[in-house]
Amino acid sequence: MDLSTQSLKKTSRNNSKSAVFTKEGCTFVYTIKQKVLTNEEIVGIIIFRVQNEGSVKMHVSSDKYERAHKEHINKYKMAHMIGVAEYMRERAEDYGLDPDICYTVGLLHDIGYLCGRNGHEEKGREILEGLGVTDENTLQAVQRHGMRPEYVRNIYNESISPLLVLTYEADLSVDARGFRVGFDKRLEDIDTRYKGMSCYKEAINTATETVEFVKQWQKENGVDRPPKGFFHRHGRERE
Repeated sequence: MDLSTQSLKKTSRNNSKSAVFTKEGCTFVYTIKQKVLTNEEIVGIIIFRVQNEGSVKMHVSSDKYERAHKEHINKYKMAHMIGVAEYMRERAEDYGLDPDICYTVGLLHDIGYLCGRNGHEEKGREILEGLGVTDENTLQAVQRHGMRPEYVRNIYNESISPLLVLTYEADLSVDARGFRVGFDKRLEDIDTRYKGMSCYKEAINTATETVEFVKQWQKENGVDRPPKGFFHRHGRERE
């Protein structure tokens, strides 16, 4: 399906929602009765398409979906995805990137959680490809955002795009509740969330090494760190 010329539709009892893909399948534009949809509705449309049109086979019961905290997309994961999207959009110009594409990648970087935490990066790429996304930098940012940079370069022999570096930065600066807390607090957040789990060591080591990679990449490429005022106070509700 050519999603650059066709729209996705979901009809409820009282209204119709549509989504149109533009910019060569990289950026999503959503409207409902001439009004922009909320972030939750955007992802809701994508989830609806995946679940009802078979882009990815689902093996998750509704009760498990509702009660899972770390394994699937619930209100906490949604808050993180929105926070990463906003972060990436505001930092896009510092990386010389398109803010709309950055927002889209941030909003959908964890869409693979529809199929569970393990392997969510690969599933995320599959979902986006199923929706018609073809831009390789966009797909790589989703597929590799949880992978150590040295693996991306040395095992998969891929160059790391600025879009992937920004995705690393945002994902490791926004906590599980969607607050911009910076690298140090985010590492503490990951440490707390994964402690006691079998994947703990791998998760904390990957995050720590990725933070150091981002700092070095920024230094080599003349990208400044965000000003202190760019971040929220940890634990403070946003206005």
